[in-house]
Order: sequence, then structure tokens, then C-alpha cells
Amino acid sequence: MPNIEIRGFNPDRLEELAKEQTQIYNEATSKLPEYAPAKVEDTITRFKRETFDQSRMFYAYEGEKLLGYSGLTGRNEQENRRGVGYPWLREGTPDIVRDQLYEAMETKCRQEGTALLRVYGSPRYPEQLNFFKSKKFKIEVEFLVHHKDLKTNEFKIPNKYIFRELKKEDLPVLEKVSQNDPKMKSPFIASDFEQYMNSTDYDAESIVIAEKNGSVVGFYGMFIPPDPDNEKVYFGGVAIHGDYQEIEPYLLMELENRAIKRGKKKFEITFFPDSPRLPFAKERGYILTEHSYQLDKRLD
Repeated sequence: MPNIEIRGFNPDRLEELAKEQTQIYNEATSKLPEYAPAKVEDTITRFKRETFDQSRMFYAYEGEKLLGYSGLTGRNEQENRRGVGYPWLREGTPDIVRDQLYEAMETKCRQEGTALLRVYGSPRYPEQLNFFKSKKFKIEVEFLVHHKDLKTNEFKIPNKYIFRELKKEDLPVLEKVSQNDPKMKSPFIASDFEQYMNSTDYDAESIVIAEKNGSVVGFYGMFIPPDPDNEKVYFGGVAIHGDYQEIEPYLLMELENRAIKRGKKKFEITFFPDSPRLPFAKERGYILTEHSYQLDKRLD
């Protein structure tokens, strides 16, 4: 067994760490379906953000060789919760190193008084799902994954509406729109989208903003994988003010047409089982194909 030391983030090695971390991630995910390769420049950008919390990153070293890493999400103060990242390892690294990285994350959370840890898993990735189950995470929520084979939609945008691209100044408005969307389970978080817009994977065509009489009333979004061999696009969020729900079918049809223009053949959307948008999606031809899960662990 190697002599492993778990270290924290070192800002003096920021760019070197970003390069090594990205290399490990891409190597570890290269054989996993539908994982897009990470880019060093995006990792550097995340590390240099003013809000980046260095204390949530963990690195496993044997001597000066980096073997793996893991990270927590920011702390949700309202729910006293953190998300837990899967520990990624260099090929050939013993599994016990993954255990040590996880233990470092849990120890930090216990020390700071975090009450709840959360991860998301899918049978599509059984190694990750089984790892967190082995750490006593329990399935709390089952998600329903739906797909649709795409065909071009012919439609006319209703009178007084326009569709346009997302601008950064729209984000606070969309956060307020989401708070007035009766179909939303949790509000749109402007900071999450701002981080996505700053990444090199951001594609302006993947977000459709709806305006009526000059006011932003909603949006639909998708994630377009950079891998040209991936025929899918993935749902990237929605928020529509309750007074303008009539525009939802047109936003989704516009998004589907944009996906087709990018050479995509399938659209994937994931729903809560009781999502108010599920009947609408079924009407639009989305079919249940698989399940995924939210897993939680409560810390005593």
C-alpha cells in the first residue's frame, strides 16, 4: 500500500494543480458514457474566482505525485448541506485512496457542523453509485429520465413575444421570474448560470430567452455536449413566470429546432416524479427511459 498524504488546495501551484486535476479527470472519465472532457482553462477560471473556497478541495499525494482529488460543493447555509464529489484517481491507483479522499471530505463537514451530505447517482454509472452506497448514503429521491427523438417543429411565436439570446444582466431577472413560476420546485440560481456562461463550453444558442412587451418572462435551456459523436442534448433549466405559461411549448420547440441544427437527434430531460412539467413533456413526446437518484447522508 502506498504512503498517501491528503493535502488541501495550494494557491501557489494553482495552474499546475489545474493541469494535473484536469488530466486525472479526463483519464478517469474517458471510458464513461457521455462525460465531456474537461479543459484546463476552465479549471483555472474556477480556481481564480473570488468566491472559490479553497478549503473544499482535497488532493491525494504519494510523495510529490498527485494520485487523485475530490471536492465538496459550496455550503448551503439554509439547509446546512454540501454536495460531495466523486474522488477521481489516476489509472492504477488503489481504491483505498478513493476512500481516504472521501474520509477527508466527511471529516471537514463534521468539523464545521454540516448536517447533510448529498450526491446524485445513476445506474448508468454503477461504480459511482455503489461507492456512495458503501459510504451509507441512502436514496431519498428518484428522478425520471425522459428522451425524445427530435423532429423539426413548425410554429409561429405568439403575438407580442420575441425570443433572443441570454445576457448576463438577465440573470437576476430570471431568478425573480423563477420565484413566480408555479411549476418550479427550486428557484433558478443566477450565480450557477454565470459560472456556466464563463466557461469555454458555453454556447449562446443553448439558451432561449422569452420577452413580452419588452419584459423578460422566461427561458428554456439545454446543454450541448462538445463531443460531435454524442447525438444527445441535455435539459439545462427552465423558468417561466406564472402569468406567461402559454409561451412554454414555443420555447421548447425553438430549443428542439436549435438542437437539430447542431446535428443532435435526441433530447434528454430529467424530472421529479411529481413534477408539474411532466404531463407537458409527455404531451410533447418525451418517453421515460431510465431512473436516477438523489442520495443523502445525515451526519450525527
